[in-house]
Amino acid sequence: MNLSARLSSRMLEGFCSRFVVEPTGCWIYQGTLSGDGYGVLHFGAHGEESRTSTTAIRVAYELWRGPIPEGFEPDHICSCRPCICPDHLELVTRSENMLRARERNRMALVCWRGHFLTPKNTRIQSGWRVCRTCRPEVVRRAA
Repeated sequence: MNLSARLSSRMLEGFCSRFVVEPTGCWIYQGTLSGDGYGVLHFGAHGEESRTSTTAIRVAYELWRGPIPEGFEPDHICSCRPCICPDHLELVTRSENMLRARERNRMALVCWRGHFLTPKNTRIQSGWRVCRTCRPEVVRRAA
């Protein structure tokens, strides 16, 4: 599916103006973020049955690098979830993306919101290290 073709010129202009370049080279998306920190774009009006959403990295990849073949998805090689820099995105299979995510989680010193993952601030949930500081916020958002 060619997502960038579905974007109007106004939406493309808005998308391209919604990031800040960090000293790390990451382009931090300033639009809507999902609960786990990924940029999200919505298509269609609120309440419409045809309203859909996709990740900002999919739009960024297709816009600046080209179509995404069936069975592949963009992965952040920088491990920064809101980053949409095309040089930081690499196409991988879903299983490779999950293997990388698990390895990054195992090696991480801080959670994606910047809290240190100390033994006191970390718990294991379904084999993943979870930040205890972030957890109450996630639960509160879901309620």
